[in-house]
Amino acid sequence: MSIRKTCILIIVMLLSFGKGLKAQQQIIDSLKLLVPQSKEDTNKVLLLGDIAYYLYNLNPEESFEYGRQTLELAQKIGFGRGVINGYYKMCIARYGESDYEDAKKYALLALEKAEELEYGNRMSPIFNILGIIAKNTGDYEEAIKWGFEAEKIARQYGEETDVAIAISNIGSLYLELSDTINAKKYLLDAVALMMAQDEKLHLVELYSNLVHVEADDDKKFEYLNNALNLAEETEYISGLIYNYQSLGNFYRDVRQDFANAKVSYNRALTYVDMNEDQYQKASICIDFGNLLMQTDQLDSASLILEEGLELAKGHDFRLKITEAKKMLSKIYALNNDHEQAYTFLEESYILNDSLYNENIAEELAIANSRFESEKKESQIIQQQLEIERQTNIRNRTIFGGLLLVLIGTGVFLALNYRNRRKRKEAELAFELEHAKAENLKNLDHLKSEF
Repeated sequence: MSIRKTCILIIVMLLSFGKGLKAQQQIIDSLKLLVPQSKEDTNKVLLLGDIAYYLYNLNPEESFEYGRQTLELAQKIGFGRGVINGYYKMCIARYGESDYEDAKKYALLALEKAEELEYGNRMSPIFNILGIIAKNTGDYEEAIKWGFEAEKIARQYGEETDVAIAISNIGSLYLELSDTINAKKYLLDAVALMMAQDEKLHLVELYSNLVHVEADDDKKFEYLNNALNLAEETEYISGLIYNYQSLGNFYRDVRQDFANAKVSYNRALTYVDMNEDQYQKASICIDFGNLLMQTDQLDSASLILEEGLELAKGHDFRLKITEAKKMLSKIYALNNDHEQAYTFLEESYILNDSLYNENIAEELAIANSRFESEKKESQIIQQQLEIERQTNIRNRTIFGGLLLVLIGTGVFLALNYRNRRKRKEAELAFELEHAKAENLKNLDHLKSEF
């Protein structure tokens, strides 16, 4: 599997597999020798957990058994942190078997125990593995949610490396969703944090992923060299394999520098034999065969493509089988073996059609995840607009009410003024009438006097 696809899982752990599977097996064998002589205490719990961890990608079933023993002993001696550890190791073992339902069950049990014991600093890795499980089941919305939960709890407890891991995982998830803007933002943030923590193995992964989101070719080349330099320094074999292959592709496709491309592919093949990664070897053989075909070295191209095809068929790497058969079809056509060319081409199309249908299902899951996320954002916007609308209605109601009050007050004052004016006019009229009456009375009185 490529680093792009596995980075999220690798970066969650301790990255202890850097020197290859052989070295990993040596570590496992050494740890197993310590088990019989260990007392039933917290140290033995940790030892069993370490063995479970180193085994999860080599022998998930055996890893689960050691995880179960970790849990059992931790419960027996009342070691709470060991109980969390046991559930967590059982989770990653089930993850190694692609049993995501069981993996999620054990992760949630680990989380429940961590919450019960208030071990907040143990929660970030659990949130991360829950995000990985969600991602592998196509639920990217939930995966990103768990990623942000991991970042939040890590910040709360000041776990800087866990913060960086969570941000890196979020960036990798956005990369899977082809959201290069967010992917680049979070990956670069993670680089800054990892550099501050001097986490060189993590930086190899980050630089490898940044190549996929960077548009500038010179910057891509810089990231590839950064990844390779750090992988050399830390003897991180998987990082060397992947990035030498990527460098070969860069020289071949971008720079058209076929000589350096060949050197890079040969280095990748040298390291892949140390790591026994059959998928990666098949992938390198096919990419190398492509280079040889482009440079008209058809016999050499055919040989290395056949090797890649056999490796891919032996492990059911269907995408690589399709790629190899398409290229071999072209070589047979160039050599005028049209019958064999047609056979390979037909087989590649049939397999490609099957893969296409699977990819459509995955793309639909991703699209649905995006839709749900965008729908939530739209709902938030709609809620904000509704709040604004209600606020405007309320303001209009208040303003309208005030206006009515003002109008009512104005009308009242106008009517009151009018009534007072009428009353005053009536009083004046009465006074005039009274004055006239007095005058008439006086006239009558005068008349009587004469």
